Amino acid sequence: MTTKDPLQSLSEHRTQLLTCEAIGWLHMAGKAHPDFVRTQVVSSEAADLYNQFDDIPPIGDHPIVPKDLFEKYDKKQGGDSNLLGLLQAAHAMASGIEKNTPGEYQKQSEKQTWLTTAFGHPVRNLLEDRPPVLADGAWTHLYGLINNLVASSKENDSVEKWQAWRREAIGPEGWLRNAFTSTLAETRVPNNDVTLWDQSYIAAALFKSAVAGAILTGTSFEWGDNIKSNTRWRVLTVGFGAEHYENRAVRIGDWTGACEEIAKFFNEVCEFIEVELALGACVYRDERVLSFTFPGQRLDSTKDSKENVEEEAVVETLRKSVEEKVDGFAHEYSFETPPFVKLSTSTRSFIVMARELACARRKLEVPIHRPWSIEPDGSSGSHVCPVSLVRMGHPSNEQADKKQDVSKICFERRTGRRKNWEKSGGDTIWISEIADDNDRVALLTFSFGLESWLDGKYVDSLRAHDLVEWQKEEEDHQKKLAAPAGANLFRAFCAHIEDFVQDPKRDDKGKLKNCILELLNKGFNHETCLEKFFQKVVEDRAESPKWSDLDDSRRAEWLAHQLLRKNASPGRVHRFWRTTQNFFDSALDEFRRIVVLSENPNRTRRLKLTLLDVAACNPVKCMPDIWISRRMNHSKYFIVERTS
Repeated sequence: MTTKDPLQSLSEHRTQLLTCEAIGWLHMAGKAHPDFVRTQVVSSEAADLYNQFDDIPPIGDHPIVPKDLFEKYDKKQGGDSNLLGLLQAAHAMASGIEKNTPGEYQKQSEKQTWLTTAFGHPVRNLLEDRPPVLADGAWTHLYGLINNLVASSKENDSVEKWQAWRREAIGPEGWLRNAFTSTLAETRVPNNDVTLWDQSYIAAALFKSAVAGAILTGTSFEWGDNIKSNTRWRVLTVGFGAEHYENRAVRIGDWTGACEEIAKFFNEVCEFIEVELALGACVYRDERVLSFTFPGQRLDSTKDSKENVEEEAVVETLRKSVEEKVDGFAHEYSFETPPFVKLSTSTRSFIVMARELACARRKLEVPIHRPWSIEPDGSSGSHVCPVSLVRMGHPSNEQADKKQDVSKICFERRTGRRKNWEKSGGDTIWISEIADDNDRVALLTFSFGLESWLDGKYVDSLRAHDLVEWQKEEEDHQKKLAAPAGANLFRAFCAHIEDFVQDPKRDDKGKLKNCILELLNKGFNHETCLEKFFQKVVEDRAESPKWSDLDDSRRAEWLAHQLLRKNASPGRVHRFWRTTQNFFDSALDEFRRIVVLSENPNRTRRLKLTLLDVAACNPVKCMPDIWISRRMNHSKYFIVERTS
């Protein structure tokens, strides 16, 4: 275990960590080549991307060899004992977890390779309606951008430069993100809804955190066998009680101003964790909660060992350091309520993320959920601010001291909307422009129940495998379930598993052996302990009782349920979140279009007129800036601007 301060250790290895993240983004870049969609084989033109990486500092005694990380995974490369094993683990987590389901995935035909949404709605045929990234000559352009990305990374010698470098590639308008979002990571059904971006980004985030774990652990990190199967992660959750600021808003500016401040605060938290510490990456974000990847404890670690105790101490020290830094950001914005920082248990499924989000939201229902000092802002009134409720109001002049006076901080949050609107050219900020003749407005609220998609419950309902169909498709008579005619096949399956639970069979090497279970889970034949197998496929992927709390019958039922269900990979979870965000963004644009094109005479119209000096064809110089508004028929406005 390293004896260094964990923040210092991570900062010293920032270059290695961010380079590993970039390798994670690009290790499947060959799937952005048109040949992959046409033939399901990565093009040879994409095989030499690793040549762009060189002179990467090692991590301890372990060099970073890009060639090993980019080439097709092969056990002969010794991935279980070096950095490649961590990338393999991250890649398997991002996509492979949900491939442990019965039967072979069906390939789409060469003329019908479709990209769908996360919820199964067709988007486009990638062969007939090719996106720009798959157009003729697009690969050459993309390859050039990747070369520039790698070359520019060698010039980054500060946090600010790394932030700009990362934002340009994978920010909201990043070129790499836009390119990978429009094509597939998997051309087979039913995985043709997960884009190359979702899998690449999540694999990179997990790889980055796994490498960070090796750095934090130091010389005691176990680089030996089974590094791929034993690597786990945690979820770092950062939350903020945004609902309190929304509920306490007196004017629209109170909420919109606070919302902007919270968004800026979250941006600073992301840059701190993703770039300054380079500890992980944000895999979920809304207006209240952030989720990041974080190093986890190995699956085969001994709970009470000295090494484990030391590792947990380092992790808790790091969590407290992150919390202190996040608190510092919150104080800079003069927030009246504290943020929330929590680490999950170690996992290989990331389904725990949904539970962590729910836990954070419950905790934040009480705005001040832990001791929090409120910085003075110079307010001097005698009444409590009606917005913050914990600060004094600030009178607008010395003679007046009214109950509706807000504190200086709250006043600053609610002001400046017009200036921001003028810069952005966005929606109107004047309520009178959208009100009816009686000055009434309607509030439309849209929401989507995303939680059950994030934890995989609804995925199971869409993707569950049918045991009867599997039985029909199985050609090998020896591997069919022996069930009497007319018997319930699932009950026969449970009985088969219960017999195995009571008397596990093993091969000559001590590995578990069962002709039925090995077809349902590819990793089954590598297990030596049924309880460990139960922990991986049941306890880590569902809210189930522990092995020790169940009898053999219930253990068999849980195993049967989990082996037949569809598990949501982190890549698919990321796709759910991103699809929902994109839906509301596009829906808002459509609502605006409907309002603008509406024939309803009561809709808002704004006409801007500028008075001109006709003779000189220049704006009149002698007039001051004046806005004149006059109500016309049917709530229409004609606004005249006189320019100076």
